[in-house]
Amino acid sequence: MREGGAAPMGKCGSPPPIENGALALPPLTEYDSGSAVQYSCSDYHFLQGSERIYCSEGQWTSPPVCIEPCTLSKNEMEKNNVVLERFYANQVYFYHGDFVGFYCKENHFGVESGGTLFQVQCERGQLMYPRCVERGK
Repeated sequence: MREGGAAPMGKCGSPPPIENGALALPPLTEYDSGSAVQYSCSDYHFLQGSERIYCSEGQWTSPPVCIEPCTLSKNEMEKNNVVLERFYANQVYFYHGDFVGFYCKENHFGVESGGTLFQVQCERGQLMYPRCVERGK
């Protein structure tokens, strides 16, 4: 007798759901060993891991993780006296791992480096904005 609707030996039940992502095809209730399903992430989310998982002897391999993007904040940019490099104009979302170019507003320079141009990496939804101050202040 099968217990509580568990899949028969060697078969897998529905694949696990993932946050900020979905299966490419609607899930079945049961999969044979050796079957594969494919995931995709929501817009601008970075897929970490394998997009495809396999049913092996009643167990699914590990599903991927969808990492949230960085969202550009005009407020933060204003507060830190930075503007977006022209190359990135009109971009609001950046993938995890992407680099974003900023430079100081006119007559400003970087607090930490004294420079005026910065490359910042999007890290799990967080952008560390460079801080610029007015010259002579």
